[in-house]
Amino acid sequence: YGIRKDIFKYDEVMENQRQVLYKLRRRALVDTDESIAACLRDFNDQNVDELLSQHIQADQPMQSWGLEQLAQDLTTRFMGTWSVEAAQLEALASGQGSSIDGGAAPDSGLPAIRRFVRQKTYEAIGMKERAIDMDGPGLQHGVKRQILLMLVDTFWQRHLENMDSLRDAVKLRTYGEQNPIVEYKRDAYKAFANMMVRIRRNVVFYLFNFQPQPLAPVSTAR
Repeated sequence: YGIRKDIFKYDEVMENQRQVLYKLRRRALVDTDESIAACLRDFNDQNVDELLSQHIQADQPMQSWGLEQLAQDLTTRFMGTWSVEAAQLEALASGQGSSIDGGAAPDSGLPAIRRFVRQKTYEAIGMKERAIDMDGPGLQHGVKRQILLMLVDTFWQRHLENMDSLRDAVKLRTYGEQNPIVEYKRDAYKAFANMMVRIRRNVVFYLFNFQPQPLAPVSTAR
């Protein structure tokens, strides 16, 4: 009975994760184009905030911020659709935003950089969407759905394989007087959170890497 109870607890963890993942998968399949676009914008905002946190410590002097590297990372991440110079970011941080982004809100520091970067990424995404649509009106909507669906399925399959290995690994921890269920829940949560982060990061990345492939001419020869 104890073994069956443990198996149920393991399965319960996976079922909770499956419900969250399948909700995102269903969104990719049946939600409106506007909902998919909103999902992508949300992912983009989270990616921006994550990237800024890697280079900017708001409680430290501006001189210590990694704005040069941030500018390089932004230019690379958006595949040439948008480039930024460190001097622009420095001007924004110093409160000179009106000279950079056309007279927007007069903030400074991290809020000014965040607002500027988010707006520019929206513009870059719009440029990419229009470029995709040049190969077919509305093609961008199908592309975004397929990217989201592909990444959800790919990372979920990898996650399932990792969870099988984790279940075997935590059983060995009983020899160290650790509760394998508690250990499994903790590590499974971390693994699932990391998987969702990878999906979120890659959706935007894959959109900017997408290049429509021309159809090969069909031969009429028999």
